[in-house]
Amino acid sequence: TSEKIIYSYITKKDGQAELPNIKFNTFNQLKLIITHQAFAEKSLSFYLINRFSHNKPLIIVLVKGFSVKGIVRDADGNFLEGVDIHLKYTENDYFNSMKELPVIQSRKNGEFEFAHVVPGKICFSGNGKGFLLIESRKYIVPYKEEIVLVFQKGREHTLKVTDIEGMGIAKASIIYFYDFDNNIVSKKAETDEKGFVSLLLTKERNIRLIVLHPDFKKYDSHEIYNLHDTEPAVIVLVKGNVLRGKVTDKATGRPIPNANLNVNGVSGYILQSSKTDSLGLYELKGLSDSKCSISIECSSCKMEVYQVTLEEGKENIKNFELENVLFNGPPF
Repeated sequence: TSEKIIYSYITKKDGQAELPNIKFNTFNQLKLIITHQAFAEKSLSFYLINRFSHNKPLIIVLVKGFSVKGIVRDADGNFLEGVDIHLKYTENDYFNSMKELPVIQSRKNGEFEFAHVVPGKICFSGNGKGFLLIESRKYIVPYKEEIVLVFQKGREHTLKVTDIEGMGIAKASIIYFYDFDNNIVSKKAETDEKGFVSLLLTKERNIRLIVLHPDFKKYDSHEIYNLHDTEPAVIVLVKGNVLRGKVTDKATGRPIPNANLNVNGVSGYILQSSKTDSLGLYELKGLSDSKCSISIECSSCKMEVYQVTLEEGKENIKNFELENVLFNGPPF
């Protein structure tokens, strides 16, 4: 649920690298990211106990990366410089599990190049200087031809997010969807300190809006929301439910710091996360539903899932106890 860079090191001439001593148990996972200037980036995750319990070396095979080149232009054929280009890729057939390479910008003559792209399917998105990508074609790497990305001048629409008292809400995350040429396009934005945000669209004004903020309930228009040119559209958020409490060791009653709490949605999607402090205390704010599923885990305890019912408009207190699976002493 949370990633930390523990060690970073370079392989030897024979390609070998040795991980230093790491404390782990059955429930710990390790994520490795391997990069090389001549190969596609490789990342993998696994349970430590399964890979290293028998002292067998882990063999990682890197694949030669490919260059993906192209140009950026507008509908009139003019080259566009300084446009942010996003490339997403997948090594399988599932575009819902795509990863994204670091964003690059088009050069003076509209050219761009992504180096060492992993073989598989890719697609592009981008924006910059008031332009939006109007083509959603997918490609298969290696792709030897030059890719042409055509951008169209967009129109800005202003949106304001407030609370029920009309005060602007800063740093609210905006996700909006619109139909362009029979393709659903999704974009993200964030409100400024006064609650305003500018949405860049093509000629289409009808969008679906999702607004997220940790202190407020999720807003989802579900259906079409029409944006007007004359005045900002206003979205009013309602304060969400608050759940707080303490996580302790079931056997000793001692608080468990750094335990991860996740509010789970459908299909395993994590709606919200929190972590206990040094006293084992946690707080989850902005919960939308009166009933929610919460999973809790830490490095020395097995994961537990709880179904919690919340009372609207009240402070909800819920304490949790986890079972230590390593030893009977204090968990930390």
